[in-house]
Amino acid sequence: MRTFFQSFAGRIFATFLIAACGAVGFGPDRWVAVLAAWYPGPLETALIVTRIVVLVIAACLLIFLLFQFFRRRFALDFAPDEQIDRNVTLFQERTMQPLPNRAEYVHVRVRCVGRKSIANCAGWITSLERLDRGRTVAKLTGSRPLIWAPREQGITHTNIQPGIPQDLDIFRTVENVNVLELLSVGHPQRWVTFFSVPGTYGLRIMVSGEGSTKSIRLIVTWRGNWNNFDVVPKKSWAWPRL
Repeated sequence: MRTFFQSFAGRIFATFLIAACGAVGFGPDRWVAVLAAWYPGPLETALIVTRIVVLVIAACLLIFLLFQFFRRRFALDFAPDEQIDRNVTLFQERTMQPLPNRAEYVHVRVRCVGRKSIANCAGWITSLERLDRGRTVAKLTGSRPLIWAPREQGITHTNIQPGIPQDLDIFRTVENVNVLELLSVGHPQRWVTFFSVPGTYGLRIMVSGEGSTKSIRLIVTWRGNWNNFDVVPKKSWAWPRL
């Protein structure tokens, strides 16, 4: 809590909290009047001190509860230089012999914020969009689970340890195939054909763990060739912890 309120975000939050209290009639004048009403005579000093202590404890408890409610348990990041694996060699699953075609994989990274690990963390693709100059012209919604890298292990739920981020596989492209192949599990055929032509697409990814949920939107510009695409994060936000 001390670290939060020493940060720039914490100071902004405290400033807005004080301003909001003043706007609804709980400014300094209000509390001076309350304390004056509590002090009818010198014999009741102990009662006044008790009331002040109770107020301070209640205020600290309220701040603690607000901090617990709005704190981030984990962060969901995407950096093209780190979360796109280029020219990856593919192997035959049974014999582990290298295949002639290469592939490129796109991930999002999940990392702990703080010292506590996140148990049973899972991710999903929740929507697909086809965009035209930033405007959505077609959209598919649903929820299909994603697999944590390395994909060969088939893990859909994992524990995120502090200092050890984990990657979720989102999609890949394969040499000479020239399609965007979603790596979600059990998605319908219409999700496959949705990426049938070059263009600009939006993918919404959601990750949850221990009551916290965070979402990120990736904008994919695909130019029709397996290794000719760009991915940038568009927007992300955190839902309050329940």
